[in-house]
Formats: sequence, structure tokens, C-alpha cells
Amino acid sequence: MATPRTKKEPKKIEAGIKMPVSFEQFKKSPIAAIAFLSVIGITYLYIDQKNMSKSSMGNCEEEKRGLMKTIEKKDSVIISLITQNAIINATK
Repeated sequence: MATPRTKKEPKKIEAGIKMPVSFEQFKKSPIAAIAFLSVIGITYLYIDQKNMSKSSMGNCEEEKRGLMKTIEKKDSVIISLITQNAIINATK
């Protein structure tokens, strides 16, 4: 004899964060719920992109400082070569 199956209710997940859109609201208006969740997702991506651009700007500033030092060294070498060439030409 088979035992009658009882419908098991899914376990409710108790969390400290309450979702802004409940499942009941989602069932009533799925398009609005998906649009709301899309806005949340796009906002997260925007904030993440802003944070990444700030960190990459810092890296670019460091690289720029290093390149400026290299340019200054090369400029000083060029100036010394021009000076030497002028002295050589003046003694001829």
C-alpha cells in the first residue's frame, strides 16, 4: 500500500537582508520586477566601473611620473651633447 504524498513546503530562508521585491510582487508584475532588478544590476556595474577607473588612474599617474623622469634624463643628455658639439665647433 502506497503512502499518500504530502506536499512539502519549501524551506524559508531567513536572512538579514530583505529583498526589495518579494516573490508575490514578482508574480503580479514580472516586467516591473525585472526592470527594477536590472536597474540595481546596472547601478552596481556603474559603481564598479567608477572604482576601477579610479584605481587605473592612480596606476597611470605612477607610470607618467616614471616616464617624466626618463624624459628629463634624456633631455639632460641631449643638452650636454649639444653643448659638447658647440664647444667642438667653436674650437675649429
